[in-house]
Amino acid sequence: MEKALRAYAEVLRLVRRLPKESRGYYAKYARENFVNYRDVDPSDSTTLHDLFQRTYNHSIWLLHKYSVDDSAADKLKRICCGRWQHLRDLVCAENFARHGIGEDVSFFWCYFGEIVYLGVVLKPCSAAA
Repeated sequence: MEKALRAYAEVLRLVRRLPKESRGYYAKYARENFVNYRDVDPSDSTTLHDLFQRTYNHSIWLLHKYSVDDSAADKLKRICCGRWQHLRDLVCAENFARHGIGEDVSFFWCYFGEIVYLGVVLKPCSAAA
C-alpha cells in the first residue's frame, strides 16, 4: 500500500509538469486508475509488478506526448521498477573485498538488473545471474 501511495504521489507530481489545460483531466484519470486497483491482493507480486510497470510506462508515454523530458520520471522509475534484495543472494564475496564493502551489509538496490550499493555497481555471482 505504501508503495502505491508513493507511486500515486509521484504521478501527480508529474501531472503538474503537463500543460495547465490538461492537468485536471490526467489527475482525475490517475486517481480513478489507482482507486480501481485498491482491491488487488498485496501478496500477488506478479499482478503488483505488472501494475507498477504499467504505471511507469503510461507516465512515460504521457510525458512524451507533451514533450516533457522523461528524466522527470526517474523517481517514479525507482518506485515502480526497482526492488530491494538481500545482497548476499546475488553478489559474490570477492565483490565486497574489491569495493571495500563490509560483509555485514544486508540490503541494496537492484535497479533494472544493475546491483548498486553506495553508488558502486556490483557484478552478480555466476550462480545468481
